[in-house]
Amino acid sequence: MRANIRQQTLLLAILPMFLAVVLLDAYFLYSRFSSVEAGMVERAELLAKQIASSGEYALFSGNMEQLQDEATAALKQKDVAVIAIQNVSGNLVAYAGESMSDEDRGVIQEHGLYGVARDTSNYFWVREPIASFAIDLSELDTVADKGTSKLLGFVFVKMNKTTAQKEKWEVLEVSSLISIVLIGLTVFFVLQVSRRIINPINALNHMVQGIGQGALSARISPIPVISELSDLALGINEMAKHLQEDRAILEGQTEKLRSSEERLNNIIDMMPVSLFINDANSRIT
Repeated sequence: MRANIRQQTLLLAILPMFLAVVLLDAYFLYSRFSSVEAGMVERAELLAKQIASSGEYALFSGNMEQLQDEATAALKQKDVAVIAIQNVSGNLVAYAGESMSDEDRGVIQEHGLYGVARDTSNYFWVREPIASFAIDLSELDTVADKGTSKLLGFVFVKMNKTTAQKEKWEVLEVSSLISIVLIGLTVFFVLQVSRRIINPINALNHMVQGIGQGALSARISPIPVISELSDLALGINEMAKHLQEDRAILEGQTEKLRSSEERLNNIIDMMPVSLFINDANSRIT
């Protein structure tokens, strides 16, 4: 397709802007989404550690009622779907939250690393150990080195991602709106600036066509503010001026020739004798 100057200007301005907006949006969204998910995992791990710390003695002493109370209280935290406490034998000693599904049972029964036990698009599990620490008090300066831990059980926290997904959609909507506004403003300013180029070029084009049709008295006014177009406009005006002067001289000479021819014809018509012209071969022309 043949594109005009306005279309080419829009393309040159919008394409880099569009690429920049897409790259910035991708980076921003990736960073924001990662931050949201990392924040949820951090909150889940902190909650699991808090329950593990406060439930250590209750699990050691077999106070299941206290463990159940702590699980129920922790369930009130934002996005928490399930709190489960398991002893070292694998028995579930406290549970609060949604009805346990087969998949939930599988997560709780799994033996794996601590931290995030399973991560899906709708939820994730965090697993934290409950341990008691035996401290050797004979050397207080090296308590940290002498302390040994005994595993008592595990705390499982299931976090629902509904709020996080909603927050992601809100971030995506805001980011898309900002991108649309930026591209719209870019198009608006490009159109405004392009008029300073396109309007003078259209005037120059109209002027050249007028000169081709004989309108030598036309002049480009006002002169464009862009230096290159200003020089071109001044050059076309000067060319039109010289053409107009040359045409005036040519018209004057033509008028003189016409008058001379009329005068010669009058003289010939009034001559009382015949008049003829021969060429070099004596042929009458």
